[in-house]
Amino acid sequence: MPVTNGDIINDVLYTMGYTHDDALFHRVNVGHSLGLVIDRIKRQRLEKELRSPMGSRGVTDQLTTYIVPIDHDATLNNRAYFVLPSNVYDIRINGGVGYIAYAAGSGCRDALVGRHFTLASPSEMNMLQGHGLQQPAPENPYYFRARVNTATGIVSDRVWLYGPGVTVTDVEVGLYLTTPSVEALDPDAEVDAPDDMLYLVKRMMLDLGRWALLVPGQRLRNDGRDFPPSNQPQPLQPPQTTSVNDPINLTIE
Repeated sequence: MPVTNGDIINDVLYTMGYTHDDALFHRVNVGHSLGLVIDRIKRQRLEKELRSPMGSRGVTDQLTTYIVPIDHDATLNNRAYFVLPSNVYDIRINGGVGYIAYAAGSGCRDALVGRHFTLASPSEMNMLQGHGLQQPAPENPYYFRARVNTATGIVSDRVWLYGPGVTVTDVEVGLYLTTPSVEALDPDAEVDAPDDMLYLVKRMMLDLGRWALLVPGQRLRNDGRDFPPSNQPQPLQPPQTTSVNDPINLTIE
């Protein structure tokens, strides 16, 4: 039976002794911590796998596919773009975009259906313009993520496209989505983390709860487990020193 978000939340509350009505921690607090922890573990795994020889083949289970419409920005020479349909990880290697490809029935030639766009930077696109076989074209499309300053402010959820042609109306995209906010976290949904990492999820959540409780008053007053003698301040317990090889600290940075 899969472990759900609610199972993890209830387990952490029980472990910390916060199952009574006047507890310092509640399900919303722990649910917020769960979202933070899952986000860190997922990003850590993504960055590690994407830089490995396996590349994106090792994290296809974290990819979500959409068909998104293409718009054009008249203030930028009618440049094509699409709006990200959800929040994605700001990963340096690809900006949270796993791939972009021509979709069937999108207005492209049948021979181009499924062809992937190539990731580039704005400066690379400037150099590739008019560069013979490498210049943007329907057979050789490119993309990049970048912010743009509009009349309503800075917009950061656009992905810019070069070369698809004016007849293409939409594209298929694969995105690495972040964890939903605590308001959208479904307690009955399966935890979005591999089974072998659930112990890290609980450990990191307990560390977050412990830190939040120690910083304001240096004691736990209403959980029934204050240090003896009664009504004496709880001594500060700084976090234990962890090895750089601890699974919590393993990153590719």
